[in-house]
Amino acid sequence: RRRAAAAPAAAVGASGAGKSTIVSALLGFVAPNSGHITLDGVDIQHLKKASLRRQFRARDTGATQH
Repeated sequence: RRRAAAAPAAAVGASGAGKSTIVSALLGFVAPNSGHITLDGVDIQHLKKASLRRQFRARDTGATQH
């Protein structure tokens, strides 16, 4: 799904749902088993990793559920 430039997004879900895996894939630490991830129509596998990682900001809210 396409998002507007600089639009915030959140990864939320239960423990083990794959949030960290998605973030790792977006940052280029792991490659998808199938398909591809694109930024502005460019497959992230073709981008320099340092350049790719500058596009993201992460924040841990520290929220936990007991």
